Amino acid sequence: MEVPTGAVAVSAGLAGLAVVCARCLSQVRMTRRVAVSLTAAVTALAAVGSLAVAPGTTDPFAFWVSGNTGIVIAAVYFIRGPVPGLIALALDLAALTVGVLACGGALPIGAQASILGSPVIGAGFAIGFRAAFRGLSNSTESQLASYRERLSLQARAEAISRVDRAALEYARRVAGPVLARAASAPAPDPALRLAAALANATLRDELLAPGFLTTALADSVRAARTTGTSTEATVATGTGNAAGSKKICSSACVNARIRKSTWRGAISFR
Repeated sequence: MEVPTGAVAVSAGLAGLAVVCARCLSQVRMTRRVAVSLTAAVTALAAVGSLAVAPGTTDPFAFWVSGNTGIVIAAVYFIRGPVPGLIALALDLAALTVGVLACGGALPIGAQASILGSPVIGAGFAIGFRAAFRGLSNSTESQLASYRERLSLQARAEAISRVDRAALEYARRVAGPVLARAASAPAPDPALRLAAALANATLRDELLAPGFLTTALADSVRAARTTGTSTEATVATGTGNAAGSKKICSSACVNARIRKSTWRGAISFR
């Protein structure tokens, strides 16, 4: 039995298109140019395979190879979406319909339905797979977002815990010796009262302006308080130049220590 040349060409062409579609599906990526090229190629192959049949005759093999274009339709629909996929389906059905009509009544109704239904079945599979893939993707993204949120909350809780432990350790280091002296002293003396006042002021500074006082600035404030100067630093956080504010505070503390006068600083970042 001699195999028609048109059928062989269509079969080879569809094999090449299948390779291109497999590559695109493996990467889940198809450019617009590739989609247009695939649509044009599959339409041309369907036309060649169906119109190669002489009018009024039947060639099942030619119609079989021209009807197996559903894989290209499915790939275009799955990757590029409904609009390019439906356009490819419509063009392919138009080419096959022309071939079926050219045969007149040589093909039975069942064969005609099988030929025209093959691309539709491919598009139906693509619709189902695309819907399932989108559902799986949305579910995965939701789970990843929930996991990232849990990690963020866990990291925040750990950071707060570290800050709390550091603050507690700082409070113990500052107030511990004073409390030990107060517990062992028969009665509070002026030195113990001064140490308690300094510890109280130091802890208050850390509470009202955490991390603001540098080591040199804290030493200056402590020295000023030792001489009887009343100092207080209150920081309102915001945007601005923190280094400049620290310099201003340091200068005010030094001046207060020299004058032995009362200094009360309210530092605001604006």
